Amino acid sequence: MLKLKTLLLTGLVSVAFTATPLFANDAETVIKYRKAVYTSMKGHMGAIVGILKGGLTDYQGHLADHAASLENSARIIPALFPEGSDQGDTDADPKIWSDRAGFEKAAQRLEAASQELLAAAQSGDMRAVGKAVGQVGGSCKGCHDTYRK
Repeated sequence: MLKLKTLLLTGLVSVAFTATPLFANDAETVIKYRKAVYTSMKGHMGAIVGILKGGLTDYQGHLADHAASLENSARIIPALFPEGSDQGDTDADPKIWSDRAGFEKAAQRLEAASQELLAAAQSGDMRAVGKAVGQVGGSCKGCHDTYRK
């Protein structure tokens, strides 16, 4: 009897996890996910700036962790804007979809700048970190100026 219950429970769990993707890719859910990723990026960037400007030398060892998170998030940006996620509560400009190549190039610039920030953070050179933060910020601004309403 225990085997039958286990088998039934396993089957129900499998069906639940298999069925989830059928409902998970609606525009509203994608937009919420996209906003969560960007909120995370903003938090990591704020933490980096806080460490640098606040003189938080005890936390300089955290810079590489924050930079790695930024780089990982930057890498997935194009996937955050699938077709159909342009409607709803979003500030995404329609140019993202009409100029996909340009948008992806802007995302690549952010990824490259984030990689430079990570390398600088790993080196421990605070001057290089500061410069790289400026490059990341410039990449963000460049994309927002063109691809955000």
